[in-house]
Amino acid sequence: MLSLAQHDVEFEGYRLRTFQGGTGRPLLLLHGTGPGTSTAGNFARIIDRLSERYSVLAADLIGFGFSDRKKDLPYFDFELWSRQAQFLLDLLPGNDVCVFGHSLSGALALKLAIENDRVTRVLTTGTLGTRFPINKSLELTWTYPDSREAVIETTKALVYDRSIITESFLDNRMELLQTPGYKEYFGKMFEVNHQFLIDSACLGEELLNGISADVLMMHGREDRPVPANQTSLVLGGMIRNCDVTVIGQCGHSPSMEHPEKVLSAAMQLFN
Repeated sequence: MLSLAQHDVEFEGYRLRTFQGGTGRPLLLLHGTGPGTSTAGNFARIIDRLSERYSVLAADLIGFGFSDRKKDLPYFDFELWSRQAQFLLDLLPGNDVCVFGHSLSGALALKLAIENDRVTRVLTTGTLGTRFPINKSLELTWTYPDSREAVIETTKALVYDRSIITESFLDNRMELLQTPGYKEYFGKMFEVNHQFLIDSACLGEELLNGISADVLMMHGREDRPVPANQTSLVLGGMIRNCDVTVIGQCGHSPSMEHPEKVLSAAMQLFN
C-alpha cells in the first residue's frame, strides 16, 4: 500500500480515488491502462520518494484501481480520461506544475501541456501518442488474462527483468483480476479494435509543436508493446524542448524496473 493519504472526490458523477502527500512544487501522476493497472501498480516503487520533494497528487483513472467503473460503453475512453486529467490539474495550485504520465497517460500528460501553460515540466515513460501498427505484445497486454499462466505471459511481454514475476506478484494480480465483475468490465473495455485504441491517443504534430513545457521522455529499449522507435523517438522530434532517454535492459515499465534512474531524472527535470 502507498503511504500517501487517500481521499475520494467526485468527477462527472464518478468517485475518484486520489492519493496526496508531500510539499513543494505540485506534481500530478497519471498511470497507464490495462487489466490490473492502477496508481499503486505503476508508481509503487517511486511515489513515496517523490512525495519527499514534491506536493504529489495522483488518482486512479475511471475504471481502474479504487475509482468507479464507467457506466456506459465505450469503457476505453481517452477523452473521458483527458477530462479527468484536466480536473485533477485544476485541483493543483500555482502556475508551475509538473506532470508525470506513464504509457497511455504519457499522451494525457502531453495533452495537458498543449492546453495549459501552467504545465511547465512533463515526464513520460513508455508513452503512446503516435499512430503505429498494433503488435502481438500490445494485443496481449490489452487482453484480459483469465488464468495464472496468461498473467505470466502478459507480464513477460511487459518487463525485461523476469525476476519481477514472483509468486507473490502473481497471487496479488490474480486476486485483483478475480474481483467480481472485473473480467466482464475489462473484457468489454478491450474487445474493440486495438488499432483504434492506439489511434485514439494520437497527438498531431502541429499541437505538439505548441508545447512550451520542458519534456523528458524515458523509454525502455526492450519495450515490446510500445516500441520506443515508433513512439517516444518520433514524438520527441515534434516537441521543441524535449529530451528522450532510452533505458537499456528495460521493458514497458521503467518505474518498476529502474526506479532509481527514473527518480534521478525526475528530480533533475522537476527541480
